[in-house]
Amino acid sequence: MTTTNNLCSTFTVLKRISQDQRNQIKPFEFLVNNPKFSDIQFIIGRDNQQRISAHKLILAARSAVFEAMFYGTLATKSDEIQIPDIEPSAFLSLLNFLYTNEVQISPKTVLAILYAANKYDVPASESLLDEPQLVALCLDLINKNTMDVLEADSFTDVDLGTLIFMLERDTLQVFESKLFQAIVLWSEAECARKQLPITPENQRSVLGQALELIRFPLMTLKEFVIGPVKSGLLDGSEITKFCVDTASNASSTEIPRCIKNPIECHFKFDSSNDTLSRYDTSFEDELKFIRPVVIIGFVLCPIIIKYKTNVLLTLKDVTEDTVRCCVSQRNNSACPQDLLRIIFNKPIMVIPDNNYKVVIEIEERSGDTQIRKKSDGIICGYDGKKLENLNPTDYFSFKCWTGIISQIIFYVSQEMK
Repeated sequence: MTTTNNLCSTFTVLKRISQDQRNQIKPFEFLVNNPKFSDIQFIIGRDNQQRISAHKLILAARSAVFEAMFYGTLATKSDEIQIPDIEPSAFLSLLNFLYTNEVQISPKTVLAILYAANKYDVPASESLLDEPQLVALCLDLINKNTMDVLEADSFTDVDLGTLIFMLERDTLQVFESKLFQAIVLWSEAECARKQLPITPENQRSVLGQALELIRFPLMTLKEFVIGPVKSGLLDGSEITKFCVDTASNASSTEIPRCIKNPIECHFKFDSSNDTLSRYDTSFEDELKFIRPVVIIGFVLCPIIIKYKTNVLLTLKDVTEDTVRCCVSQRNNSACPQDLLRIIFNKPIMVIPDNNYKVVIEIEERSGDTQIRKKSDGIICGYDGKKLENLNPTDYFSFKCWTGIISQIIFYVSQEMK
């Protein structure tokens, strides 16, 4: 009885420390997966199992689920617990957060860690009050690196609940067609796990609510046809609904879901009296975004770009020292008057007041000259009509401008007009 009381007393003190002394968990770092003082063993994983040592008091102090597991009325009496539905690396990341309030998350591991955090109720009130909670950290990474998360090999291994949790978010920086492609791959993997033939009917069945969370009206007609229609996952009524929903929402690109009430905008630059250098094949423009916008791509005048030549465009956040997007595209137009639209494979939500650099590299130039574009102009809608309430100087500030870019394609929220 005395031993039990001492354990409960120690648990209460540790619990109070985790709530009130906000930066004092680091001393437990050396105990992560350390057999010293360990009183519980976890057997983690299904195929490649790993034995991990832990300490009941620390886990219970940070998670209500662990508290019930170890000290509740139905507390386990075993000193070994099997957890087959979590990968060892994700469970170790969870433990590291519980012991130290720090964690390393990558696009490859984020969904597995998110699943573990939700399963063990880590973001509950036991988390340190002024520190980022684990679920919040995972969601922030998913928002900013959605394409990397979708392209990770581990994506198709995620459970349906976590997939739905992700698809419900309004802040994913991704095009809807890419989300659809990802859930198609996930449904094929899930059918294989359930030993079902991979058919549209079975794929719809395993996806369940997840399919309903794809926002088809945000796609262009082209993306809708080559993706959802061709997949066979939609029935006739859903295809009809898409046509009705998009009839009044015409746009020239896919609409990003990460901006509320989006308006498609094209900043069209005025022409100057100067021409671009006849020999340059690399151009660097520097600008700053004044307000929050979502960049979709750029438009170049291809007169100096040789037919069938590749163009590499890189958008860099100089302030954060990161590459936000890198796109290679071939100039397939033999007509010098045509515009070369370079559309990103994901929407880029820029950070206001950060400095950005647009680097354009041309594989081979033609012998023609091109009129330079000035760093001023007008903002138009997708239909080419000027948007009277949008002033370029309210959105863009240019530090260095070579003049090769003809347009910037971006979205703003109606609330920001």
